[in-house]
Amino acid sequence: MIDVEKLLETLTLEEKACLLSGHRSWYTNSVKRVGLPSITLTDGPHGLRLRREDDNSKGLGQTEPSTCFPAASTTGSSWNAPLVNKMGEAMAKECRHYGVNLILGPAVNIKRNPLCGRNFEYFSEDPLIAGSMGASLTRGIEDGGVGTSVKHFACNNKEANRYYGDSVIDERAFREIYLKAFEPIIKVGKPKTVMCAYNKVNGKYASENPELLNGILRDEWGFDGLVMSDWGAVNDRVEGLKCGLDLEMPGDIGYNKYVIVDAVKNGRLSVEALDKAVRRVLELVNSLIKDRAPDGEMFEKNAELAKNIAADSAVLMKNENNVLPICKCKKHMIVGEMFEKMRYQGAGSSLIRPYKLTTPKMAFDSHEIDYEYAKGYNVDSFEDSTELLDELKGRIADYETVIFFGGLSEYAESEGFDRKTLSLPQNQLNVIKEIANAGKKIVFVMFGGSPVDMSFDSCVDAILNMYLPGEMGGEAVYELLFGIANPSGRLVETWPISYSDVPFGDEFLTNLQDRYKESIFVGYRYYTTFGVPVKYPFGHGLSYTSFAYSNMRVEKDDEGYKVHVEVQNNGDRDGAVVLPLFVNAPKSGVVKPLRELKAFKKVFVEKGQRITAQIPIPKDALKHYIDGNWQLENGEYIFELCADADTVILSAPVTVTDGSDIQANSNYSRLYNVDKATFCAISDEDFDTLLNYKVEPIEIKRPYDLNTPMNQYKTLGGKLIYKAVMFGFEQDYKKELRAKDSPDKETRVKNAYFTWKTISVMTLRSISYGSEGRLSHKMANVILEVANNHPLRAIAKLFASEETVKLPD
Repeated sequence: MIDVEKLLETLTLEEKACLLSGHRSWYTNSVKRVGLPSITLTDGPHGLRLRREDDNSKGLGQTEPSTCFPAASTTGSSWNAPLVNKMGEAMAKECRHYGVNLILGPAVNIKRNPLCGRNFEYFSEDPLIAGSMGASLTRGIEDGGVGTSVKHFACNNKEANRYYGDSVIDERAFREIYLKAFEPIIKVGKPKTVMCAYNKVNGKYASENPELLNGILRDEWGFDGLVMSDWGAVNDRVEGLKCGLDLEMPGDIGYNKYVIVDAVKNGRLSVEALDKAVRRVLELVNSLIKDRAPDGEMFEKNAELAKNIAADSAVLMKNENNVLPICKCKKHMIVGEMFEKMRYQGAGSSLIRPYKLTTPKMAFDSHEIDYEYAKGYNVDSFEDSTELLDELKGRIADYETVIFFGGLSEYAESEGFDRKTLSLPQNQLNVIKEIANAGKKIVFVMFGGSPVDMSFDSCVDAILNMYLPGEMGGEAVYELLFGIANPSGRLVETWPISYSDVPFGDEFLTNLQDRYKESIFVGYRYYTTFGVPVKYPFGHGLSYTSFAYSNMRVEKDDEGYKVHVEVQNNGDRDGAVVLPLFVNAPKSGVVKPLRELKAFKKVFVEKGQRITAQIPIPKDALKHYIDGNWQLENGEYIFELCADADTVILSAPVTVTDGSDIQANSNYSRLYNVDKATFCAISDEDFDTLLNYKVEPIEIKRPYDLNTPMNQYKTLGGKLIYKAVMFGFEQDYKKELRAKDSPDKETRVKNAYFTWKTISVMTLRSISYGSEGRLSHKMANVILEVANNHPLRAIAKLFASEETVKLPD
């Protein structure tokens, strides 16, 4: 154990500055002089992505094998927080096995828009689901002796301009939706660290936002851990320290260590502020120094857990005439390359090398299922293959039903860029159309991290949505298709009819600056309140059995309320069912959604059995954030047990008299107590009035600075730099495509593609600070001078001395 206070007195100023920076991307700095060890950090959030020590490749690199659990887009759909807690416990064991001290996750940003490229890594559009699942995962990992880093704090809801964009949001939406997902994780999950986002929040970078990092996180919520940056998210290192950012990652930025030392010497940064951050680093290291605990046998156990989670999370979205489950007794026609190349995880920094991968094809083969297979389309392309379509026509003729495997590939959605459309790849749509035109029933087994346009769903008879089911997704598919497992997942995001129904969707696609004009009306809160029809509502999900609900009653206690409801399984199969409890708040001058999810529970009921479920609702869950405070409004609330956000099954009135009579915010009411057409016409000026300040639009101006995205360079020098950088990374990607087949080729190809796409929207600042020192601050400024058409200044800076601080050997 470390004597933190004694060590703090012993460290030199330069050593302290170095401790506030990471080392070689995945470590904190050690200080050999005083015997301070480093700790190891690595990516999550749905498994361990530990880079191999012997890997010297560019980008994300090659990793050690670990269990690839289902992604958050999948586990959120389970509505099963205890099961997610077990996943956290399993992840902690694997971290201990490899000597990893802290894993970067969970990721709990709200799914504000279905085109956000990183939605697969987030749990839900609803903060209760996101917070509950995130807290359970965090607690499971932390209880296993491994630290977590809940991310990305906050309002990181877009990939395209995440390095320089500004999330502009009103206070009520900020509190009720976006921060509400983080709060229970901080208070219940108790993570060791929090990771700040890249973007600005209301004009200030999240890495130097005192209201966010100190005011809300520490002063209000009582967080006593460490705040680290996302990789390359630091803007002004000294301002960040003043505002509550302790550790810069990935580190090795000599210039930022230098400016810390210089700021202390010239009085810009107080010793007290410096020591506060250093103390947090020391306390983090002290709390996580543990011996490795090798346990190779756990990987088989964890694979079984991953399969169970995938099966528990899958959403049966459609099942006309009970076409599912299917029977093993006959031969089946399988179409779609995702049958053999299942999409089972996200793309980008969470890409895991699975310990044990089982595709649907592997599962069908191991269980001796009789089938015929046609590829149908190329999963790594959006273009039709005439040869594959012709082959398909001749092979489906003798079958009544076709099982089609499809969805979104890593080339359609990934960290680093946003999707341009809700549509499935056109080559898959054409295959579905071909099968439907032949008069065949279609069972669609779907993979992907986000909603897609389902305008073709009249052509299919059943939809089994696996989302991103992890390494054992193939086995889970097998069990669900053949009725060995009973689907019980529910959607935790709304599937709109078309993207045109998404509020302010055009602005999401085109604006550098994101005004969150929909305010609290995110996802189902918008669609239900304004009566907008959807394809599949939040909470939707079917089962192979049927349930009946009765005798709902509400009891009040000191903590709030307890809702009791009887659940009867009327079918011939055992099954689990989700009980979502929404609340319809009093009608008053205070604008509110039609209903909001306030509690939920998942219960298992054997066939023919009846149980009584109890669902607690804390009184605080009924409060709204009005005029700077959480307030409970008096009046009649309706507690609603729902099948989904659009369908009420049972309800009970609850009268609250121990709250207060709240006065409506006139500006808020004027904007949001309106009809759909008026709501969707909210202007920038209207929103500025609500914020009570004029939001200055982001404009790309010359001279460019380190925060200008490279793809916005318009000068001759800037264009040449951008083209050269993009050409280099494109060639890396093509080189990996041409490489000989090997067990690691698929991972290398996906990593190279992610890096190529991501670099296009980065800034010189984010590239430099995320490069582990390979692109120094000095060289970034040299390149910047070239981009500004100042070659002589570039030469002068090239030969200038490098300002840096290094630890002694």
